[in-house]
Amino acid sequence: MTLLGQHDPQDLVAFGAEGDRTALDLRRDMARLAAALPEASPGSHVFVVSRHDGYALLAATLAAWARGHAVALCADQTRSSILEIRERPEVVAMLHDTLSGAELRVGEVLAKTTAAPPVETRPGDVTFFRHGRAWPCPWEALLAEATALLGLFPADRPRVAATVPLTHRFSLVSGALRALLRGGALGRGRAADAQATEWLCAPPLLQDLPPGGLVFCALGEAPPGPAEALGPRLVDLYCDASRGVTEWRRPGHDSRWRTLDGALCPHDDPEGVQTRALLERPGVLDAAVLDPEPLRALVVLDGTPGDLPGGSQTRPVDRIPRDPYGRLDRVAALRLFGQRPDGRPLQTEVVWGAERRTEDAHHFDLEVPRDYAWYDGHFPGYPVMSGVVQLHEVVLPCVRRAHPELGALQRLSQVKFLGRIRPGDAVEVRLSGDGDPLRFELRVDDRVCAAGRMYFECPPTDGAAE
Repeated sequence: MTLLGQHDPQDLVAFGAEGDRTALDLRRDMARLAAALPEASPGSHVFVVSRHDGYALLAATLAAWARGHAVALCADQTRSSILEIRERPEVVAMLHDTLSGAELRVGEVLAKTTAAPPVETRPGDVTFFRHGRAWPCPWEALLAEATALLGLFPADRPRVAATVPLTHRFSLVSGALRALLRGGALGRGRAADAQATEWLCAPPLLQDLPPGGLVFCALGEAPPGPAEALGPRLVDLYCDASRGVTEWRRPGHDSRWRTLDGALCPHDDPEGVQTRALLERPGVLDAAVLDPEPLRALVVLDGTPGDLPGGSQTRPVDRIPRDPYGRLDRVAALRLFGQRPDGRPLQTEVVWGAERRTEDAHHFDLEVPRDYAWYDGHFPGYPVMSGVVQLHEVVLPCVRRAHPELGALQRLSQVKFLGRIRPGDAVEVRLSGDGDPLRFELRVDDRVCAAGRMYFECPPTDGAAE
């Protein structure tokens, strides 16, 4: 089987509200994008980012392969992850459809380049990234997964609507590659659902699908309600970035998981095996493994904890942090273990300095650590200390040191955040008043960054106590 080998020039490869595209269109767009890319070198990657249009990602991926590059795909597509991958030494270019202003935006390249020499449609390798982790995947493994799925679920020119972006291995294999290998087409936008014959979904997106056709679900098991409504149409796939699609089941026929025969990576990934082992233990309602060796995991218990492996590294929680697709949010999970995404300890405390009292105020000096954890995600490339953090982590500790007699905080008034507090800043906190109200200011280099009034529950006077 070869990519586009089953398509005549006028056969559709994409359909939907954003415009139909034929195999001829795809070959032309692929050639124009390839002409904008640099020459390949050993290990070179083109980073492909598409948040809106699967066709743009498909054309960019084929263009990178045609030039001899591997492709880098980012599953979570957060701004911080995109910036991190873009700076990796093996990434020589980025093809994207974002509004970042970076070079090689797919639409702009196609608009500027009216024609380009034809290029060969050839496959290549992919490296999948998620939350700072990388999983290289050779073309042979992707092809084996897609071919195995075609053997189980044959399709003739399927029209596939994917609500999971093609940056996910599940969607790239089960949607794009499986469709292209059988002369099919990909949907563009949600409006494509009405024209689709198959759907790719994550569990939260299984509602209100049109009737007819198979529904492939991954990134978590289908909830009982939608699973019952979809019946024999539903196919659950077990897939992760490191091993790919390894198991399948059809809940409407048989709830047992079956190995995807023919896939190059058998389902022996340590995280999956140990997660299932935890779920089989009495009292465990949910589980997620961060690292298999030594074991580090999160578990949700029914209130009767049993003998769990891993000692202190198996941590009970009320809820396992997951993304909208039902997968473990590794960044949030690492925070529960006091770690940043790069493995360094979270720095959650400011560095306190001198404390002094003047006639009308208390003064506190402190320094904000350059790796202060509360800046994570707020915002990449432009760190801003949020107002909640300023009040809870900076102002209130000063209040408790200066006025331990005050009760609970009752309310705030006239609060203004006037300037940015950055990592590494030396901050002065000034407190004045008696708690009804207590006035505060945060200053950096004599510049007022925040100010306001706080009202506390005051201790009873001697007369009131009597």
